[in-house]
Amino acid sequence: MAVRVLIFVFSIAFDPTVHTQKKSAVEQSVQTQSEAVMLYRAGETARAMALLQAMSIDEHRKAVDVILAQQKRIVAGRAPGPGEIAWTSNMLRSLAALEMEVGLAAQSAGTRHSIATAASHMTLGRSVYEAVAAAARERDTSPARWYLALGLEQLADGKFADAHDILVPACHGMEPYVPLLVACGTIHETFAAFPFDAGLTGDDQGQPARAPFLPGWSASQSPQAIPAARATRKRHLKEARTFFERAMAADPADTQAPLRLASVRTRQGADAEAALLLERLLTRAELSKRDIYLARLFLGRVRERQHRLDAAAGAFDAALSTLMAQTALLARAHNAQRRGNASEAAAFAERAMSSGGTDDPWWAYRFGQYWLPQDLYKALREEARR
Repeated sequence: MAVRVLIFVFSIAFDPTVHTQKKSAVEQSVQTQSEAVMLYRAGETARAMALLQAMSIDEHRKAVDVILAQQKRIVAGRAPGPGEIAWTSNMLRSLAALEMEVGLAAQSAGTRHSIATAASHMTLGRSVYEAVAAAARERDTSPARWYLALGLEQLADGKFADAHDILVPACHGMEPYVPLLVACGTIHETFAAFPFDAGLTGDDQGQPARAPFLPGWSASQSPQAIPAARATRKRHLKEARTFFERAMAADPADTQAPLRLASVRTRQGADAEAALLLERLLTRAELSKRDIYLARLFLGRVRERQHRLDAAAGAFDAALSTLMAQTALLARAHNAQRRGNASEAAAFAERAMSSGGTDDPWWAYRFGQYWLPQDLYKALREEARR
């Protein structure tokens, strides 16, 4: 009888059902991530994200550590252990994209905690992408493109500080990716326009100082505030120039970097260099209508700063031949006034008043490449589900 009891107890101890129920918390997290990946690959993004959002960020980190450790063992030639989920490279890429998706959702909440959570998920996604690329011994731009899409989306929404916190660390911490470098230059170029402007420095034909957009900036124009404002602007313009020049060195065919660099160099007082950049850019056949308009508009501004008013009028007229937009009309009116032609100035000003500004690329210039994020998201999601 005693023997039978011992046998019964022994069989319970090794019952596979009981063993399964004793999965560790990390194993359960890995299982949850696997289930989420299967849903994501099947197109059920909301359900997949809900599974991951129910986990703490610490659970995410521990599970990803286990998954990547397994991936290293597989690369070294060792098969997954008994009962272990075999994570293929396709599954890993889907997991990376899903972490980015959860980060994107957290970022949209806009609270300090959610933004920190978003950064954690994006870091995890990036680590998974990079592990897969390292195993395949290839370069993968997917992490940079996710950072670019999310950063540009924040920039387009006027969330400049959030855009900076996404874009600039990625530019410093990742391999050079030209569109990301351009975006980092753009955020610094934009910052340089906000806390102060020509009212403090005398640039851009003495336009008044603009309203503050950066936290911590004071509208005070005391003797102490003005040098600080100038130094801040100078620093942002220097950073913008560095990023744009890096982008141009990495890809001479890129068009956004020289266009924006010309604007930065104009604001730094390097008018001859800015004009040369714009003239060379305008010889390219692949320029979009938007970029042609902006390049001609910027060239007109440079010519006015050089006191070449007739040449400036020609550049503004060329911009108007590309796109009949309000900013170029106003620039042309101002140019006519400076040339002493009051009736011509009035005619252009009246046309500007009736034209509206909705189709004018200049009004959106400070918000970066706002047209890119949606196509980027679409391409990244399609790639992650292959």
